[in-house]
Amino acid sequence: MRIAMVVEPADEGWAHLLTGDPVEAVTAHVLGLSRGLAARGHDVVVHIRRADGTQPDRVLTASGVVLSRLPAGPTHPLPDEDRLRVVPELSRRLADAWARERPDVVHAHGWQAGLATLAAAQLLPDRSTRPVVVQTFHGPTLGRSADGRAPGRSPSTASLSRRRLEAAIARGVDRLVALSADEVDRLLTLGATRLAVEVVPTGVDPATYPPARALADSGARLLVVSGLAVEERTDTAVRALRAVPAAELLVVGGPPAEGLAHHRDARRLQDLARRCRVQDRVRLLGAVPRGDLPALLRATDVLVSTDVHEPSGRYVLEA
Repeated sequence: MRIAMVVEPADEGWAHLLTGDPVEAVTAHVLGLSRGLAARGHDVVVHIRRADGTQPDRVLTASGVVLSRLPAGPTHPLPDEDRLRVVPELSRRLADAWARERPDVVHAHGWQAGLATLAAAQLLPDRSTRPVVVQTFHGPTLGRSADGRAPGRSPSTASLSRRRLEAAIARGVDRLVALSADEVDRLLTLGATRLAVEVVPTGVDPATYPPARALADSGARLLVVSGLAVEERTDTAVRALRAVPAAELLVVGGPPAEGLAHHRDARRLQDLARRCRVQDRVRLLGAVPRGDLPALLRATDVLVSTDVHEPSGRYVLEA
């Protein structure tokens, strides 16, 4: 079977399709899924937006997965708020690629990838042979605020627009893959039919976690693995640290460590730590390669899961 994966219109981190050590959870999910399908004999192509003009457009990896970089927008990484603008061009590039080599199944990961995939399928000249379109949102906005507003406050225009687009995707695709039963409820509220939704829970490979455990030298070591944005509620863990004397809090997430000094949310958390007088016990580690997470978890006393809307519970499973 020919399977195409479509990922959000950015290719930051996708060099790891070659090295095998992705940072972002979605990247790791798509990478593991693609490699597993290729190992079963399927032809798998992962389509991403080309954000680096020096990289080849098409690469066959050692695992048999093809990485396809499509030109759409500028050849540099885009901030979140600009990625939607390149979706129309990405749709046209996908349609051109699929007209030359028609996939049997297309699996979109993320809501912007879903928009591009649905539009590309409609652009195909022969709609009677349109591929089956599958969508995984990796956490729809329903039940949370895309702009970080606290529960109970009115969502922004951007948040409402995204939810309307997610609802259109949920109703327009052939199948939806949810990562948990909780996500099924959100998808049904978006307008999906129950028969169209399949739950495929996130898995963890226990072989990557050695039995030896290196404890913190002194006190307790707490760990948060999450993004740094307001809606992911890492702030809650920083504030709670005031009530846990002698404990240190490690925060994994956001940009690589060298970019934390210029990252808005990282500076916000550091300012909060100073106001709470726990700045000497809060360490922001930035993005950590997933291959380094097992040892980090083994050296942790408590994992603190702050994002109540995280769809898969992946880090809880790993802990």
